[in-house]
Amino acid sequence: MTSTCRILIASRNAGVAWNSHQELERSGNWHVVGIVDPRAKNAFHKGCEAADVVLIESEDLIWLLNHRQIETRTAFKNSPPVVLLDEGDILEIVTRGERTWGLLMQQRFADMSVDRLALATNGYLVITNTLLEQLRGDELRIEIVRDLSQEEISVLFFLGAALSNRGIAETSGMSESRVKATSRILARKLRLKNRTALAVFAVENEALLSKMAAKRSKSLRLSKRIGRNDEAKG
Repeated sequence: MTSTCRILIASRNAGVAWNSHQELERSGNWHVVGIVDPRAKNAFHKGCEAADVVLIESEDLIWLLNHRQIETRTAFKNSPPVVLLDEGDILEIVTRGERTWGLLMQQRFADMSVDRLALATNGYLVITNTLLEQLRGDELRIEIVRDLSQEEISVLFFLGAALSNRGIAETSGMSESRVKATSRILARKLRLKNRTALAVFAVENEALLSKMAAKRSKSLRLSKRIGRNDEAKG
């Protein structure tokens, strides 16, 4: 980067804000126009108007998208964000983000090269190769699947089998409305946009889902058997 870039630091974390300010000003290629609380509406939007780029943490960006989405996306049209990513927020930010947003893994800013920030400013995803492979291989979503309920795993498995909501209801014994609600919950948890995306994910991970469904079903039967034995003893 050869010219000076105006950057707004939008952070509620004093340590991140201070370290960011020091490192940016030291480089000589960045001019910090201000440090604001991203949830302070007026200060945040005024700061965006004065900046070319906005540095913001993923937690705060998710809050803004949940509470002031239209205004936030409008503000970012002229001053796109560079998002300091927490690993737990990656799927949500990648799913809800736009192509002009830069993504940078969170770490102590003083240890981060401003060259990496410049790459993120130009729309690059600056993460480790290991994490990139996890994203490509759906490993982050698979970790989420491991924490799903038996009911959610069953619905996901049947979606992959191309069953309709009615078909899933008849096969599983759930009501059709319950199947629809569970599908919406799955889409939100796995950061997938619709039923088709859920079905594709289920097909690609059919062996894992089948194994998990069988394992959960076995555990459920065992729990019921123990419960009946306890009742008999009582």
